[in-house]
Amino acid sequence: MGTATKKSTKTVYDEKRAQRAYAQTAANRAAVGKIENRPRLDMTDVAILALKIANDIQTSRRRFGNIAKSELDPATVALIEPAAWALWFAALAFRDASATSSDALVPVDVVARATALRTTMLKVLTHQFDETTAVGLVLADIRSGTGHADLASDLTRLAQLYVKHAKVLANDHRFYAAADAAKARTLATEILESLGLDRGTGPADDMYAAFTVLSNAYADVQAAALFLFRNENGQARYPSLFSVRADPSPRKSPTTNTQPASPGAAS
Repeated sequence: MGTATKKSTKTVYDEKRAQRAYAQTAANRAAVGKIENRPRLDMTDVAILALKIANDIQTSRRRFGNIAKSELDPATVALIEPAAWALWFAALAFRDASATSSDALVPVDVVARATALRTTMLKVLTHQFDETTAVGLVLADIRSGTGHADLASDLTRLAQLYVKHAKVLANDHRFYAAADAAKARTLATEILESLGLDRGTGPADDMYAAFTVLSNAYADVQAAALFLFRNENGQARYPSLFSVRADPSPRKSPTTNTQPASPGAAS
C-alpha cells in the first residue's frame, strides 16, 4: 500500500480574484474617514495572513454560525476574505505607484525643518519615557523610519504624543515647546502635499483604507474566535494582524506570485 503524499498549498496572487474583491469592497473603503496613523507593516504579508485566517473561518463556519447575529454579524465574518484580497490588490498598486515617485519632490528646507523638529521631539520624549514603556516602544518604531513619507508619519505620531503627554513633557524646560505639536502637523502636511499623498484618493490612502476595512472587521471576528477556540490554540490560529513584520521599505519591488503556505489559495 503506497503512502499518500501531502500536497503543499501556497497562496498565489490571483489578480482577477483580487480585483473582484477590490471592487466588492469599494463602499467599505469609501466609508473610512481620514487615516492619520499609518502602521508600518508589510501589507502583502497582512493580506496573506488574513487569507489563512479566512480559510480557518471557512473550515469552522458552523462554530461561527452558532454565535448570535446580535453578537457577531455573519456579514462581518464573510468580509474577511474579500477584504484580504482587496488589501493585497491595493498594496501592489501602492508599490507600483511608489516606484515612480520621488522624495526629491519635497523642498529641501521643509525636509531640514521637519528633520530637526523630529530630532528635538524624540529627544524630549525619550528623556521622559523609558524604552520599555508603551511610549518608548512607539519611539523606537519612529526611529526606524526612512524616507520622506515616513518622516511625515513620524511627525504626526510625535504630535499626538506631545498632546497626550503634555503635562509630563512640560517638565522639560530646555527643549519642550507645546507649540511644536502644531508645527509637526503643519510640516507633515507640507511633506504629504509635496508627495501627493494627502488627497485622500491616492494609492497610499487607498491601501490604508483597505487595511482599515480588514482590521475593523477582524477585530470583531478575532474577539469571538479567541473565545470559541480558547482551548484549541486560538491565539495561534487567530493572531493579531500586527504580528507580521514591518515593511522595511515603502519602495521595495512588488511581491512575487508564490507566497508562504496558506490554504486560502486562489482557485
